[in-house]
Amino acid sequence: MPTWTDGEDIYIGEGKVIQWIDWDSDNAEAYDVDDLLDPNNEFWSGLETVCLPECCGLYAFDWTTDGIKIASTKSDVDEFKRTLDAAIHALEQRDEKVVCFSRLNQLFERTVFINLLQHLKSSV
Repeated sequence: MPTWTDGEDIYIGEGKVIQWIDWDSDNAEAYDVDDLLDPNNEFWSGLETVCLPECCGLYAFDWTTDGIKIASTKSDVDEFKRTLDAAIHALEQRDEKVVCFSRLNQLFERTVFINLLQHLKSSV
């Protein structure tokens, strides 16, 4: 089981994290990415090995390269990479600074979420 870093950083491997960036929760309009990423529910279910998202949000998932490789064995990797590319492109075109992905039960600062998607793409 991964050991999470102090604070909100996302542990992605031995000594590696995606640094969490806070946002102004009082003035943030969130961009919902469920439609962009939901076709890969089987993949997300495969990553959900630590807890339940209802309880732990993004920390319910194993974001390590090994965990991602295992989760991707039941998915079409090429299709998943295309989905990630499309989501990254869509996010880069948006003005909203906050991203909502219901599957992870989490709100993200946009660049943090893009970094997470790029990590997924490079790890499958």
